[in-house]
Amino acid sequence: MASKILTKNSRLSSAFLNAMSIAGFLTAVMVCSLLYAMITRHPPLASATPAAAPAELPTIGTSTTLPPVIEPQTPATETPPASPDPIPTAAPDPTPEVKPKPVLTPISRMMIPDLSQIADDPATKIDDWLVAKYVEGGATERQQGNLQKSLETLLSAEQNLPHHPRILSEIATTYMHIGDQTKAQSYWQSVVDEGAIVSGPYYQVAEKVLRGENPSLRNYRRGQTLQLGQISELKTPASADGEWVTLKIPIHANPDVRPSASLLNLKVDFFDLINGKTPGPTIAKIDKELTSMPYDWRDNLVEQIEVIYHLPILSVAQRKIQGDRAYYGYSVKLYYDNQIQDSVVSDDSLREFRFPTAPVSPAPAPAAAPAMQPSVRGPDTSLFPINR
Repeated sequence: MASKILTKNSRLSSAFLNAMSIAGFLTAVMVCSLLYAMITRHPPLASATPAAAPAELPTIGTSTTLPPVIEPQTPATETPPASPDPIPTAAPDPTPEVKPKPVLTPISRMMIPDLSQIADDPATKIDDWLVAKYVEGGATERQQGNLQKSLETLLSAEQNLPHHPRILSEIATTYMHIGDQTKAQSYWQSVVDEGAIVSGPYYQVAEKVLRGENPSLRNYRRGQTLQLGQISELKTPASADGEWVTLKIPIHANPDVRPSASLLNLKVDFFDLINGKTPGPTIAKIDKELTSMPYDWRDNLVEQIEVIYHLPILSVAQRKIQGDRAYYGYSVKLYYDNQIQDSVVSDDSLREFRFPTAPVSPAPAPAAAPAMQPSVRGPDTSLFPINR
């Protein structure tokens, strides 16, 4: 009995061992399969962009405010907070300040400058002789009242030499005589735009005109009422009619004084060259033209007188007595209220000329001068009082 039981248990034990062996083998196979799969598995590809770091979590027990989400929006101009007591200020001008150009006052002949006194300024000399001739011609035409001809001549000069301060000033002055305020202002402004160094004395004149000030550059000594301007000497070639010379004599008035023509006396002496050697008082016929009547200096600071010299052809008998004669020069003296105001001579040799006591022509002695006229000695044709 005992042997049967042992035999039976032995069989069961062998079967159990076999089953456990098989189970252990299968388990080992499964474990090996898992290990193999883990070993041969490919790692995941790394992303081209590094992964964002994980958000840091708040520590337990602390109060943390998350930053607000900022949405993209169009930037706006910040408006500063208003002050509790604002100080009133002018709003800023976004554009740069542009000073308006000076505007000419209504055209007045009182404001028209006399450019003759600075025409020979070396800093603004015109080197081109042909252009200089045009400018001189334009200025002369203006003095003679030929304003359109003056303008045409000066504009021709400007085409050949633009931006020259003297040409611009001469054109501006002519436009003022014509009465064209806009164009006059434009040319004066061009003179200013060239600058003080380039424009020289014309810069000061232009500035004064644009400000509506008296553009005179003349300096009057104390008590002086009148001055002589630049005298133009126009000669006509000798012909069968003789020799002609015209002096254009401008007389300037002190802007602080209102002269009276009745107190003015102009003494003009002409001189001949006798026998080609010696200057002497002329025997020519002298006449005058009052070209800017009335002489009151009310709407202009300058008036002009023309004095005409005419030496006829001398006969043989006259030449024996008077000698061969030709024009030589002049002396001009300006008086006001019996006081010498100014004097000009064409040649320094005439400044101290002493007239002979006897008249040089057979004409009768002149009548005594009025009391208001200065006591002067010379040919009877040398006194030119202006009584109107």
